[in-house]
Amino acid sequence: ITPVEPVPMGGFAGRHAVFGEVLSPIYAKAMAIEDEQGTRAVIVTCDILGFQRWFTEPLVGRLMKRTGLARERILLCASHTHTGPLLGLDSRYVLDEDVRRRVERYVEKLCDDIIEVVETALGDMQPAELSHHVGEVGFPMNRRQPDAQGRIHLGANPDGPVDRTVPVLRVTSPRGEVRGVLMGASCHPTTLGAVHAICADYPGYAQARIEEALPGAHAMFIQGCAGDAGPHPSGTVDLARQHGRSLGDEVVRLVRLPGRLVRGPLRTTFDKVQTPLLAMNRPDDALAWPHGDFTAHSLRQRLAAGTPIPTHYPCPVATWQFGDDLTLVTLSGEVVVDYVALIQQAIGAHNVWIASYAHENFGYLPSARVLREGGYETRGIIYGGDHARMDGAYGIFAPEAEEVIVEAVRRQARRVGRRGMP
Repeated sequence: ITPVEPVPMGGFAGRHAVFGEVLSPIYAKAMAIEDEQGTRAVIVTCDILGFQRWFTEPLVGRLMKRTGLARERILLCASHTHTGPLLGLDSRYVLDEDVRRRVERYVEKLCDDIIEVVETALGDMQPAELSHHVGEVGFPMNRRQPDAQGRIHLGANPDGPVDRTVPVLRVTSPRGEVRGVLMGASCHPTTLGAVHAICADYPGYAQARIEEALPGAHAMFIQGCAGDAGPHPSGTVDLARQHGRSLGDEVVRLVRLPGRLVRGPLRTTFDKVQTPLLAMNRPDDALAWPHGDFTAHSLRQRLAAGTPIPTHYPCPVATWQFGDDLTLVTLSGEVVVDYVALIQQAIGAHNVWIASYAHENFGYLPSARVLREGGYETRGIIYGGDHARMDGAYGIFAPEAEEVIVEAVRRQARRVGRRGMP
């Protein structure tokens, strides 16, 4: 899915020029799964900043019509690379008409490409065995760095919480050959910084490393709860390659060991969880929020124009249960690491894989703790519009959002039959 025309980059709002080179290709990939009862589902991974609602809704509609899959059996996962193409034409980008048309052509082709790769995967399923493995990498670092006054800045905080686990789903043929690897990590793909070059960052280099070490295997990447985690050290292409090698080598090590068998039946569920936002009734209410100038300015404009601010935002959440062997929880938005422990406490820590940046990226999903402390991750919903009118933020999450999301996951886990819950 590497752009063939120069388009702007997505991921850093201050970077407006089109890309000038391609450091590594970017991909959309799909894994189709069918259990012994004939239940089919598909996982799509994509080297983009994120799926936004205006893109996801029509794409899923087309996929459902073309494949016959129910919504709950389609999983869209973005790597969140910050060196990928711009998809959303929001008010922070001023584009001339020619560049705007290039972006629109790219978005249209991306949608077609994803549909094609899903149909190809569904049409090429073969007998396989799945196994679950868990490892660890060292480069993710909490990036919420407090100063002497307790204010939170973007930086490196070695004392802050971070998820360094590497969950892996291995796909092997009946003869024991590794056919595919689905892996995860919880770290912003921002190693290169705001360069004007297309690159999949460390997730792409990790996938290339795995495919080199395991000829004939396809590697895919799912992002974890990386909302407040960044790569350390960072700043160069060589470091992105280094982090990719570190992740790729750990995955190769894991899949060469016996794993925990993952069996069916596959049970899936999907909800749009009505998640509470802070009450905003007057323009000054938005200005009182100290984090996220873009969000506050957008909210103030809406309130001044008499446009009501919603009280809730529908956050997509899905849970897939593989027999009694693995629970895959996928959250939307840029989810901070606190949700890993919160969800493990709610449904149990064994045989659970918690991912985010799935379904839709509306901005950050902070925990109650992060909201109390403040900082970049509390800036609110910044991708809430549609393609024609990407006109700013919809609101700021309330501290109660944490409880609502965790309870929704608990209900879903019960619905799909997860055993051994607290």
